[in-house]
Amino acid sequence: GAFEHQIINFNFETVQVTWDANQPAGTHLTFFYGFRERNDTECPNYVLQNGRRSGCLLVAEDDTILNFSIWNGTQCLKSRSPWIADYLKPSSPRGLRVLWREEAVTVACPDLPQKGLMYEVQYKSSLDGEWQPKAEKTCNVTIQDLDAEKCYSFRARVTPTEPTYPSRTTYPSDWSEVIHQQRGQPRDSCQEERVFPKSVLVYGLAALLTLLLLLLCVWKLQR
Repeated sequence: GAFEHQIINFNFETVQVTWDANQPAGTHLTFFYGFRERNDTECPNYVLQNGRRSGCLLVAEDDTILNFSIWNGTQCLKSRSPWIADYLKPSSPRGLRVLWREEAVTVACPDLPQKGLMYEVQYKSSLDGEWQPKAEKTCNVTIQDLDAEKCYSFRARVTPTEPTYPSRTTYPSDWSEVIHQQRGQPRDSCQEERVFPKSVLVYGLAALLTLLLLLLCVWKLQR
């Protein structure tokens, strides 16, 4: 059958080609590669799984063609020449900022240098069960009708979009660090603080006072 493998281009910085080390031919495989036209350099950094070679990690050379072949001895199991851009996984958004303007919130961060990306922001209050999404073509996403009195959590990721990148083979970035804010101020988390209800306190004090009066009456009757 076909030799299954996976390619991930990590933000045009590194390229990882992996395969199942447990496949019948997967014991001592050799990976040769070259960018643009060459295909004669052995992998400098193999990925190991249970002591077996299961992939190769390469330093990327911008947006170019990766020529590679995977061999089991003298048998070529796979030979391909894909554009690495077709397998892009962008970096996570960094430096997320949350700007409050009355009931609107703008989540912003520096744009990545690549074109054709969609910036998705997700948010939820401490009372929401599910994340709510909002996406724009730049990392400047405005969300309307938020209650500044509530504590909100925000996170963001980047997704390659068509027609610049084929959606079938690219990957969304990992999520950014989650930011928590309430009334425009940062919070460590949005866990609801357990507040002792005032009504319980009032009724408790009233019951205690009634008990003290009852004990006082009993004490007077016994004299």
